[in-house]
Amino acid sequence: TTLALLFPITVLVTVTQCRVTFHHSDVLQQTDLDVTRKTAFFKCDNGCFIYSDSQSPDMYINDGTRDVSNFLMMGAPNKSNRTELVPSQDYRLVFKGAGTPPRFVFYAVDKTAPYGDTPVYANSQDHGYLAYSALSQRFTLLSSYDDPPPLITFKGDFETGYPRVYATGFDATNEPECKPVYQARSQESALNSGLTINSPILTVDKGPSTGKVALQSRKSGAIGNQADKSSLVYISPGYVGCLYIQNQIYSSETNYVLDNFNADVNSLDLDASFSIPAPNEAVHITVNKEVIE
Repeated sequence: TTLALLFPITVLVTVTQCRVTFHHSDVLQQTDLDVTRKTAFFKCDNGCFIYSDSQSPDMYINDGTRDVSNFLMMGAPNKSNRTELVPSQDYRLVFKGAGTPPRFVFYAVDKTAPYGDTPVYANSQDHGYLAYSALSQRFTLLSSYDDPPPLITFKGDFETGYPRVYATGFDATNEPECKPVYQARSQESALNSGLTINSPILTVDKGPSTGKVALQSRKSGAIGNQADKSSLVYISPGYVGCLYIQNQIYSSETNYVLDNFNADVNSLDLDASFSIPAPNEAVHITVNKEVIE
C-alpha cells in the first residue's frame, strides 16, 4: 500500500524573527538577528553554556562592552568542547561580516538547567552511535543544513524504557509541558523504526535501557519501505512542542510537509498533537487523497 501524507501549514511560517525561549535556554537562528544592527540578545543570568553548529569567524558573542568569543573560536560542539560564559544580562550575538549572515543554530543553556552534562553535537556526514550505556543517556543535535536530516536508528534492549525524541534542547526534556515528537510504543517498534526529524534542534533520550542510538547521514530525502510495527514522524515546519511556547517557532524556509512511503500493513495508527494559535488557522492531513479530520 502506498500512502501519501500532506501537512499544509500557512500562517506560522510568515514569522521572520523566530527565536524560541525556554525556561532554561534560548535557541537562535540567523533570522533572529536585528535587520539593522545584525544583533540578537540571549539570556545568561546564572552563567551559561553556548553551542553553535556554525564555525563562522564573522559571528561574535559580545557582553555589551567587548567581544568575548566567536563561532570559530567556539569550535564544533561535542562532549568535551563547549563554551562557558559568566553571568550577564547583556550578552548578544553580533554579525560583523559583509553581506548576508551565515545559517546557524545557536543554543544557550543556563548552567543550572537539568541534564547539564548532556553532549551537544553539530550535524555532520558521519556520526555513528551517540548514545549508549557507556556514553550518555541522551544527546542534543544542532542542524541548519538544507541536507536531509540524519536517520535515527535504535539497536539493542529498550525494555526498561523506550526512547523518545524531542524538538528541543536537553534542558526541556523533563518539562511536562514539552511533548516528545516520537516515543516508541514497544521494543519491536523501536528496533524497526528509522526516524528522520527535520528540526534545527532535537534531543534523543534513549531512557535507562542498555540499547544504543545511532545517527546516519542520508543523501536524499526518500524514506522508502516501512516495516510492520514501525513508526514515521512528521512535524510542521518550525514545530517546538512545548505548551507554554505560544507565539514562537523555529525558522524554516518551507511551509508544508509532503512525503510518500510504502507500508505493507493491515492498519495505520495516527497519533497527532495540534497547537493552533489562531482561530483562522488549520491543519489538514491527507492520506491517499482522503482528508483525516
